[in-house]
Amino acid sequence: MRQNKSNVKKLKSPPAVLLLLAGLILSGAGIFAKPAVIMDPAAHPVYQPVDARAVVSSFNTDRQAALEKYNKNYYVFYGVINKKNDDKDEFLIGRPADSDVTITCKTSSAEVSRTAKECSIGEKVKVYGKFEVDFITGRLCVNTDRIEVMTGKEEPVPDENVYILKSGRQIKRSDMKLRKIGDTGFSYYIPREMEAIEHDIAAEGIGAIDGYQYCFNERDNRAYAEQLFVCYFDKNTLVELNDRSSNRLIEDAIIRDIWKKDSINKFPLTRIKTGYGPEYIYYRDTYEKDLGIDIYQTEMIFEEKGDGIILYLYIYKDKPYSIDDVMLTLRFAR
Repeated sequence: MRQNKSNVKKLKSPPAVLLLLAGLILSGAGIFAKPAVIMDPAAHPVYQPVDARAVVSSFNTDRQAALEKYNKNYYVFYGVINKKNDDKDEFLIGRPADSDVTITCKTSSAEVSRTAKECSIGEKVKVYGKFEVDFITGRLCVNTDRIEVMTGKEEPVPDENVYILKSGRQIKRSDMKLRKIGDTGFSYYIPREMEAIEHDIAAEGIGAIDGYQYCFNERDNRAYAEQLFVCYFDKNTLVELNDRSSNRLIEDAIIRDIWKKDSINKFPLTRIKTGYGPEYIYYRDTYEKDLGIDIYQTEMIFEEKGDGIILYLYIYKDKPYSIDDVMLTLRFAR
């Protein structure tokens, strides 16, 4: 990796990151005025189903432990509408036998508000949303993304092994496939169907860095590339001793090497602290293939973890068709 003003002297195995994009002509034409990102956990939530009464019971038993478990995370709450306040775009859910056990649900859009107004008191619902505690009033609240009315006999609440996307797609953690990157201690899970489109970056000569490539366009038979790279950048082996303390300069050097230029777009574009633990550091740019005929979008996430940096690189052309698979992969990375 070439030296630049950041004083990151040498990153061993120069082609490691660069070869991820072998055969592509890169450019930095894309300028993003707003820090909007595609791989945003808030825009593409992965929800976990819970019983509304179980959540309230947890707060009544040990409020601090419940805060650490539930607050700022995304859930599908199974419950019954106990009360409505259409003027405030709010409704309360609980369980049929416990009308005093409630969670306040705030509607987040006109569509959700309209659905809430059409629901009746006593109706069984699933409420998709982000759970938060109002620290002024102490109320348990959900910023509601979606309401789904349950018909017939109430469905049992899925166990903690089940996760749900906003589209309604369900996936079991036990059905996902574990991936470990070398001896780095970093692991993650992928949906089972991603196995068929998986490529080992180092073993298949795609690059020298440890990690995997997932070619969604192979699975979906689309002409244009849509790919996710999951890589681990080991500072102890790839960075000189005196340069290991500055993750910011290492990340900057990685970006400059991929784009092969000294001037890059704003970095970090934005930072997002996820409810499930990691902080994501983002960079976005574009590249063009075949002399500008095909222009692709690319988004990077850096996650700083101990002696290494995890790199997620997502490439797509016009639309991120497989974003749900991407977000599931990020959600279960450790």
